[in-house]
Order: sequence, then structure tokens, then C-alpha cells
Amino acid sequence: MQMLSNNIYLIEGPNYGQYPYSNFLYIDDRIQTLVDTGWGNESLNSLGAREIDLIINSHFHLDHRGNNHAFPDARVWAHRLDAPAMRSKDTFVDYVGSFSKEDVGTSHIDESPVHQEFEDNDLICLGEVELQVIHTPGHTPGHCSFFWKDEGILYGGDIDLSKNGPFYGTMASNIDSFISSIKKLKNLNPRIYVSAHKGLITEDIPACLDKYLNHIYEREARILDSLAIPRNLEELTMQKIIARSFGEPEEVNYKLEMYGIIHHLERLMKSGQIIRDGDYYVEARPQGF
Repeated sequence: MQMLSNNIYLIEGPNYGQYPYSNFLYIDDRIQTLVDTGWGNESLNSLGAREIDLIINSHFHLDHRGNNHAFPDARVWAHRLDAPAMRSKDTFVDYVGSFSKEDVGTSHIDESPVHQEFEDNDLICLGEVELQVIHTPGHTPGHCSFFWKDEGILYGGDIDLSKNGPFYGTMASNIDSFISSIKKLKNLNPRIYVSAHKGLITEDIPACLDKYLNHIYEREARILDSLAIPRNLEELTMQKIIARSFGEPEEVNYKLEMYGIIHHLERLMKSGQIIRDGDYYVEARPQGF
């Protein structure tokens, strides 16, 4: 564990917190708290035998709440929009997309109770530490970040500032919301930024957020360039505009890419930059051309 303040510690997941693992927080206060729990028993080794009173989950994905079951006596809190996908495997599948059911099944999905739901700007008092809930949707509908204003410590969750850029490759993701959420965190001007998959960031945080955001616009520009000629969804997906490559299992990663492309196409059609003609998409032309 790495101390961030007198009360807050970073727990780094295996492989430096890279997926399917994640980094998360332990808060040693009157209410012993974990902000996310990671996935895999090895993620919990540094906690030892500490008793945990409260789990605060940033969102419903398994790499962030997969170890909730290891603390059966702890209360679990999550945003109301993600709580249904934690409580139910079927809702999880609905949120993520059809590939979960068809390709990898649901046997690996642990359901988790959610004892209390929170909202944007709620304050969670743990003793000395008081966390502000920052609702940051886009990655998931109920994704939240958590800010301890007194110390300037921000847990960004899966607004992770990774070099790969934002991930919105599920049915329930939303690009416009993701853009707004990144800007929202930038306005907080934190002293320490904790990324669920990159770790600690303490320098040039606003610039890191801007760089992360620009991935979205760069992907959009590549899609528009590609649509100089009509293309269908499969053709666009196979160009690997977001992922750049499909790792194993290839079919699952194909569908993750497909959902991301769908979200971009919806956004570009809404703004009038592209049009759809049957199964094909094409860049919109100004009238008279």
C-alpha cells in the first residue's frame, strides 16, 4: 500500500493495475472503507486481515467490484444508475451488451448487494475523510469519481488517463456524457489524481485530462475520413479505429470495438456530420455539392 495522506492509501492491483485488475483505495478512518475492491484474491494481499465496514463502488464493472464478496459484513454503496447491474446478472448483460451472454457466458459474473445508493454531490463522511461523490457517466451510466477536497485527492476510477484513451465499448456507454465528465474533473483541479489503471498522477493533471479527451476527437476525425466513401458498420469496425488491434478473445474485442463505433456514429448523425443510407454511412455534403 502507498500512503497518499494520513488516512488514504493506494492499493495497486497486480500487473500495475492493468485490466482485468485495477487500483483502488483503502481509507483508514472511523469507518474503514474501500473505494472499489479490484478483482482476484491477489489484489487484496496488502490489506491483510483488516476489517472493512464500507465498500464504495465507482461503477458496476467486475474489475472494480469483483472482490466485494470477500467482505460479507461490509455495506456496499453505489450510484443508483449502476446498482441494478451489480445486483443482477441479467441486468449486467443488458448494460454491457450481447457478447457477454453469447461469447463468455455469465458464470464468471458475481452479483453484489447494494445496500445504499448515492447521487451526484452527496457527501460521504468516514470520520476525518469526507468524500464528495462526483457523478461522471459515460464509461457507464452510474460511473462516479470521489474527491476529498481538503487534501485535493481525486479518485477518477475509469476516467483512467491511460494512453489508450477513454473506453466506451459497451451498450450502456455514452460519448457525450464521457466528454462532459472529463471536463467536470478538470474543473476540480486536484492535487493528486488516482487512476484505476494507471496509478498516481501528480503533475500536469489538466494537460493529462485534455490529452485523454482528445482521443475521442481524434477517433471521430478518423471515422469521418473513412466515410469519404460509404461504409457499413462491419467495415468501420474492421478498421480498428478505436482499439487499433483485436487481442484475444478476438470476437469479444470485435464487439467492444463495434459498440464504440456505434456510439460515434450516433453522435456524428446527431450533429449532422454524417448520414445513413440503408446499411451504409457517409459524410454529409453541404447543400449544392
